[in-house]
Amino acid sequence: MSDYSSGGFTLPGEAGYESLTLERARQWGADVIRDSDGTKLSPEIVKAGSFLAWRIREEINMYNHTTNHWQSEHLRQLDPRHPLAWEYLQGWLRAWCEKNPGTNVVRLTSLFYNFVWIFGSDLRRRTRFVDWASYDFTVSPAALRAFEREYGYALTAEDFINRGKLQATHRPPTARKRDYMDFIQRFVAEKARALVEIIHSFGKEAYVFYDDSWVGMEPYGKYFSSIGFDGLIKCVFSGFECRLCAGAEVPVHELRFHPYLFPVGLGGLPTFSEGGHPEKDAEEYWLHVRRALARQCVDRIGLGGYLHLTVGQDAFNEAVAGMAKAFRHLKELHALGAPAELPVTVAVLHAWGALRSWTLSGHFHETDWNPLIHVSEALSGLPVRVRFICFDDVKNGALRDADVLINAGHRADMPPFPGQHQYGKIRRQFIVPVFQHRMLGARHQFFPPSLPLFCSLSARLRTNHVFPAHPDPTGRKDAAVSGVSSSSGRKSSESMYS
Repeated sequence: MSDYSSGGFTLPGEAGYESLTLERARQWGADVIRDSDGTKLSPEIVKAGSFLAWRIREEINMYNHTTNHWQSEHLRQLDPRHPLAWEYLQGWLRAWCEKNPGTNVVRLTSLFYNFVWIFGSDLRRRTRFVDWASYDFTVSPAALRAFEREYGYALTAEDFINRGKLQATHRPPTARKRDYMDFIQRFVAEKARALVEIIHSFGKEAYVFYDDSWVGMEPYGKYFSSIGFDGLIKCVFSGFECRLCAGAEVPVHELRFHPYLFPVGLGGLPTFSEGGHPEKDAEEYWLHVRRALARQCVDRIGLGGYLHLTVGQDAFNEAVAGMAKAFRHLKELHALGAPAELPVTVAVLHAWGALRSWTLSGHFHETDWNPLIHVSEALSGLPVRVRFICFDDVKNGALRDADVLINAGHRADMPPFPGQHQYGKIRRQFIVPVFQHRMLGARHQFFPPSLPLFCSLSARLRTNHVFPAHPDPTGRKDAAVSGVSSSSGRKSSESMYS
């Protein structure tokens, strides 16, 4: 019987702290030591085991200069759509692989296009707008010209904004935006595959970090598996993010736990600064993550950041060691067999369908005003089967084996919905008949309040419930979620918040 004391843990090494690195590796049972962001491993460690505007800074580089006091050169984004930039990227990667023969796994921190991340000066509301899959940041004159040549029509600024406001990725897309997204996804997959082939040619494995930018390489998209990544790494605050990583089609799945070893955490907590309690943060995030890992496990866990910040943090170090052992135990249980599961299939219905399985457009604390993020987090740890479907899937019979149908969102998000005028037809022909026929199976459903579907169902099931509005940082006052429960009379809010 294993004592779960080692294996499946990635440790961030740090130059100048070789002894500490090896000490933490023993304490936490790390079997991999990686170059941490902005640092290079010492030999001792290596041997141990919308209008168009120019972006003058790359976001992650700017964040680390501001938060972690980097002193290195300021970097700017490179767009591989330009021949000189693409030639440079390939040459740089080949040269790096040649100079680092001792590295057997190359982690691509991101690919080509970073995300929108706008902070405000009010510390009580730091995140003003965030979109981790902001396709508008892929726009360039070259991209617009190439798109027009292929699709036969030109895009405008209105295709990337929402009536004068920022257009978050989780909002229902227009047909033109869907065309552009598919266009970008094919381009990113093609270029990423070329870089992975370079890495493989040196006998190394290629992992990708699914956070700093996943624009164009969404794991549940139809082009992701063609890239050939050997592993996917996802930083996690919540359970739904664990499920996103665990279900992706890739050989190795790894979670990067929070809090990061940064003076200030990504969520804004002081963490390793004065007044911080990193052990409490770690334990809180672990409780969110553990319930999802009980449903679907991953291969590895780890941390990121600066290892020297753990000096003197005995409570944190012990907490991490305990979590690492608990993870190895969970992993062993999964190896023995699948976890128990209720005979219930939940279908989450929205415009994106499977493409956006287990995600919206950011972390939980960045999108917590959106009802669907709460639903996804709840589902991540429940013993039920979960599928993400779109409206075309409904027309093709996706509800035949569904016991629960969930569709949650804000009323103001609905106008851009493509084909909204056909929704009533979909409702009458596909949704209502299915659940009217299978009334006992229609345990709980949630529907957008701007559409009369919940009224139609409630008239048949003799029940109805409307949830109160959620706080919304965009200032909308009409946000609400409507729900329908079964004829048993139990309110659907019980399943939402229990």
